[in-house]
Amino acid sequence: MEEFDDLELTPAHKEVLLQIAQKQLAYQLTIRTIAGEQDLITRNLDGNKMLEHIYPKPYLDVLTTEEGDWGRNKILARSNFLKKTNPPFYKAMKSNFEDDELMWSAIGKLYKARLYTVAKFLTDHNANFILGSDTPAMNMFTNPPGLNGFLEMQHMFEAGIPLEKIFRAATFNNARAFHMESLYGGVEKGKIANLLILNSNPPKLRQRLQRH
Repeated sequence: MEEFDDLELTPAHKEVLLQIAQKQLAYQLTIRTIAGEQDLITRNLDGNKMLEHIYPKPYLDVLTTEEGDWGRNKILARSNFLKKTNPPFYKAMKSNFEDDELMWSAIGKLYKARLYTVAKFLTDHNANFILGSDTPAMNMFTNPPGLNGFLEMQHMFEAGIPLEKIFRAATFNNARAFHMESLYGGVEKGKIANLLILNSNPPKLRQRLQRH
Protein backbone atom coordinates (compact mmCIF):
# COMPACT_ATOMS: atom_id res chain seq x y z
CA MET A 1 0.00 0.00 0.00
CA GLU A 2 2.84 2.39 0.78
CA GLU A 3 4.29 1.88 -2.71
CA PHE A 4 0.86 2.34 -4.27
CA ASP A 5 0.38 5.70 -2.55
CA ASP A 6 3.91 6.94 -3.29
CA LEU A 7 3.97 9.89 -5.71
CA GLU A 8 7.76 10.09 -5.92
CA LEU A 9 9.37 9.06 -9.19
CA THR A 10 11.81 6.17 -8.88
CA PRO A 11 15.35 6.54 -10.33
CA ALA A 12 14.34 4.16 -13.13
CA HIS A 13 11.29 6.26 -14.01
CA LYS A 14 13.36 9.45 -13.95
CA GLU A 15 15.92 7.92 -16.27
CA VAL A 16 13.29 6.93 -18.85
CA LEU A 17 11.61 10.35 -18.70
CA LEU A 18 14.96 12.11 -18.91
CA GLN A 19 15.80 10.22 -22.10
CA ILE A 20 12.40 11.16 -23.56
CA ALA A 21 13.07 14.83 -22.79
CA GLN A 22 16.68 14.83 -24.01
CA LYS A 23 15.82 13.06 -27.27
CA GLN A 24 12.89 15.47 -27.76
CA LEU A 25 10.50 12.60 -28.37
CA ALA A 26 6.91 13.76 -28.80
CA TYR A 27 5.10 13.12 -25.50
CA GLN A 28 1.32 13.15 -25.09
CA LEU A 29 0.12 13.20 -21.47
CA THR A 30 -3.58 12.25 -22.04
CA ILE A 31 -4.61 13.22 -18.50
CA ARG A 32 -8.28 13.15 -19.50
CA THR A 33 -8.14 9.35 -19.72
CA ILE A 34 -7.98 9.26 -15.93
CA ALA A 35 -9.66 12.59 -15.15
CA GLY A 36 -12.67 11.73 -17.31
CA GLU A 37 -13.32 8.64 -15.19
CA GLN A 38 -12.84 10.63 -12.00
CA ASP A 39 -15.32 13.26 -13.22
CA LEU A 40 -17.78 10.48 -13.98
CA ILE A 41 -17.54 9.04 -10.46
CA THR A 42 -17.85 12.43 -8.74
CA ARG A 43 -20.33 13.79 -11.32
CA ASN A 44 -18.00 16.76 -11.67
CA LEU A 45 -19.33 17.80 -15.10
CA ASP A 46 -23.02 17.51 -14.20
CA GLY A 47 -24.75 20.78 -14.96
CA ASN A 48 -21.82 22.13 -16.96
CA LYS A 49 -23.44 24.64 -19.32
CA MET A 50 -20.77 24.08 -21.98
CA LEU A 51 -22.14 20.56 -22.52
CA GLU A 52 -25.33 22.11 -23.93
CA HIS A 53 -23.28 23.26 -26.92
CA ILE A 54 -21.87 19.76 -27.52
CA TYR A 55 -24.55 17.19 -26.77
CA PRO A 56 -28.21 17.17 -27.92
CA LYS A 57 -30.73 17.85 -25.17
CA PRO A 58 -32.29 14.35 -25.31
CA TYR A 59 -28.88 12.88 -24.54
CA LEU A 60 -28.35 15.27 -21.62
CA ASP A 61 -31.79 14.30 -20.32
CA VAL A 62 -30.84 10.62 -20.42
CA LEU A 63 -27.79 11.35 -18.27
CA THR A 64 -30.08 12.36 -15.41
CA THR A 65 -31.77 8.95 -15.38
CA GLU A 66 -30.74 5.68 -13.77
CA GLU A 67 -29.96 4.23 -17.21
CA GLY A 68 -27.69 7.19 -17.92
CA ASP A 69 -25.52 6.23 -14.95
CA TRP A 70 -24.28 3.05 -16.64
CA GLY A 71 -20.73 4.34 -17.16
CA ARG A 72 -20.33 5.35 -13.53
CA ASN A 73 -21.74 2.00 -12.38
CA LYS A 74 -19.33 0.17 -14.69
CA ILE A 75 -16.36 1.87 -13.02
CA LEU A 76 -17.65 1.18 -9.52
CA ALA A 77 -18.18 -2.48 -10.50
CA ARG A 78 -14.41 -2.83 -10.82
CA SER A 79 -14.51 -3.50 -7.09
CA ASN A 80 -15.97 -6.92 -7.81
CA PHE A 81 -13.13 -7.69 -10.22
CA LEU A 82 -10.57 -6.54 -7.67
CA LYS A 83 -12.16 -8.67 -4.95
CA LYS A 84 -11.71 -11.75 -7.12
CA THR A 85 -8.25 -11.07 -8.52
CA ASN A 86 -6.53 -9.46 -5.54
CA PRO A 87 -8.55 -9.74 -2.31
CA PRO A 88 -5.77 -8.55 0.06
CA PHE A 89 -5.21 -5.40 -1.99
CA TYR A 90 -8.93 -4.65 -2.20
CA LYS A 91 -9.33 -5.17 1.54
CA ALA A 92 -6.40 -2.86 2.30
CA MET A 93 -7.74 -0.18 -0.02
CA LYS A 94 -11.36 -0.45 1.12
CA SER A 95 -10.39 -0.21 4.81
CA ASN A 96 -9.60 3.49 4.29
CA PHE A 97 -13.01 4.42 2.86
CA GLU A 98 -16.67 4.16 3.78
CA ASP A 99 -17.74 2.92 0.34
CA ASP A 100 -16.44 1.99 -3.10
CA GLU A 101 -17.39 5.35 -4.59
CA LEU A 102 -15.04 7.20 -2.24
CA MET A 103 -12.34 4.59 -2.84
CA TRP A 104 -12.39 4.87 -6.64
CA SER A 105 -12.58 8.65 -6.44
CA ALA A 106 -9.44 8.66 -4.30
CA ILE A 107 -7.69 6.25 -6.68
CA GLY A 108 -8.52 8.57 -9.57
CA LYS A 109 -7.03 11.53 -7.71
CA LEU A 110 -3.89 9.51 -7.02
CA TYR A 111 -3.47 8.50 -10.66
CA LYS A 112 -3.97 12.11 -11.77
CA ALA A 113 -1.42 13.31 -9.21
CA ARG A 114 1.08 10.83 -10.64
CA LEU A 115 0.47 12.18 -14.14
CA TYR A 116 1.03 15.69 -12.82
CA THR A 117 4.32 14.55 -11.27
CA VAL A 118 5.44 13.17 -14.63
CA ALA A 119 4.32 16.34 -16.41
CA LYS A 120 6.26 18.59 -14.01
CA PHE A 121 9.43 16.50 -14.34
CA LEU A 122 9.26 16.60 -18.13
CA THR A 123 8.51 20.34 -18.07
CA ASP A 124 11.57 20.98 -15.91
CA HIS A 125 13.67 19.13 -18.50
CA ASN A 126 12.22 20.94 -21.53
CA ALA A 127 10.32 17.98 -22.97
CA ASN A 128 8.61 18.07 -26.35
CA PHE A 129 4.90 17.98 -25.48
CA ILE A 130 2.16 17.41 -28.03
CA LEU A 131 -1.56 17.84 -27.39
CA GLY A 132 -4.24 15.20 -27.56
CA SER A 133 -6.93 14.20 -25.09
CA ASP A 134 -6.85 10.49 -26.10
CA THR A 135 -10.57 10.17 -25.36
CA PRO A 136 -11.08 6.60 -24.07
CA ALA A 137 -13.09 3.99 -25.94
CA MET A 138 -15.66 3.87 -23.14
CA ASN A 139 -18.50 6.20 -24.10
CA MET A 140 -18.26 8.62 -21.17
CA PHE A 141 -20.02 11.97 -21.41
CA THR A 142 -17.20 13.43 -19.31
CA ASN A 143 -14.92 13.19 -22.36
CA PRO A 144 -16.92 15.58 -24.59
CA PRO A 145 -15.68 15.97 -28.18
CA GLY A 146 -13.81 19.22 -28.73
CA LEU A 147 -14.18 20.43 -25.15
CA ASN A 148 -12.05 17.51 -24.00
CA GLY A 149 -9.01 19.07 -25.62
CA PHE A 150 -9.56 22.29 -23.67
CA LEU A 151 -9.98 20.30 -20.46
CA GLU A 152 -6.68 18.54 -21.24
CA MET A 153 -4.98 21.93 -21.56
CA GLN A 154 -6.39 22.95 -18.18
CA HIS A 155 -4.84 19.85 -16.62
CA MET A 156 -1.52 20.60 -18.28
CA PHE A 157 -1.60 24.09 -16.78
CA GLU A 158 -2.49 22.71 -13.33
CA ALA A 159 0.46 20.32 -13.61
CA GLY A 160 2.85 23.25 -13.99
CA ILE A 161 3.31 23.44 -17.75
CA PRO A 162 3.58 27.11 -18.83
CA LEU A 163 0.89 28.46 -21.17
CA GLU A 164 3.50 29.12 -23.83
CA LYS A 165 4.48 25.43 -23.90
CA ILE A 166 0.83 24.36 -24.00
CA PHE A 167 0.20 26.67 -26.95
CA ARG A 168 3.24 25.26 -28.78
CA ALA A 169 2.10 21.70 -28.01
CA ALA A 170 -1.29 22.40 -29.58
CA THR A 171 0.11 23.99 -32.72
CA PHE A 172 3.65 23.58 -34.05
CA ASN A 173 4.69 20.53 -32.01
CA ASN A 174 1.72 18.48 -33.20
CA ALA A 175 2.34 19.44 -36.81
CA ARG A 176 6.03 18.58 -36.55
CA ALA A 177 5.30 15.21 -34.88
CA PHE A 178 3.25 14.18 -37.94
CA HIS A 179 5.76 15.73 -40.40
CA MET A 180 3.13 18.25 -41.52
CA GLU A 181 4.84 21.45 -40.43
CA SER A 182 4.98 22.63 -44.04
CA LEU A 183 1.17 22.90 -43.98
CA TYR A 184 0.17 23.33 -40.34
CA GLY A 185 1.39 24.62 -37.00
CA GLY A 186 2.19 28.23 -37.82
CA VAL A 187 0.77 31.46 -39.18
CA GLU A 188 2.51 32.17 -42.45
CA LYS A 189 1.89 32.23 -46.18
CA GLY A 190 1.03 28.84 -47.65
CA LYS A 191 -0.03 27.22 -44.37
CA ILE A 192 -3.51 26.14 -43.27
CA ALA A 193 -4.83 27.51 -39.98
CA ASN A 194 -8.02 28.35 -38.13
CA LEU A 195 -7.58 31.77 -36.54
CA LEU A 196 -9.60 33.47 -33.83
CA ILE A 197 -8.88 37.19 -33.96
CA LEU A 198 -9.42 39.10 -30.69
CA ASN A 199 -9.46 42.83 -29.98
CA SER A 200 -7.20 42.45 -26.95
CA ASN A 201 -5.27 39.94 -24.86
CA PRO A 202 -7.82 37.68 -23.08
CA PRO A 203 -6.86 37.95 -19.38
CA LYS A 204 -10.05 36.12 -18.35
CA LEU A 205 -8.77 32.95 -20.03
CA ARG A 206 -5.60 32.99 -17.94
CA GLN A 207 -7.66 33.64 -14.79
CA ARG A 208 -9.95 30.75 -15.64
CA LEU A 209 -7.05 28.37 -16.15
CA GLN A 210 -5.55 29.47 -12.85
CA ARG A 211 -8.84 28.91 -11.00
CA HIS A 212 -9.13 25.36 -12.33
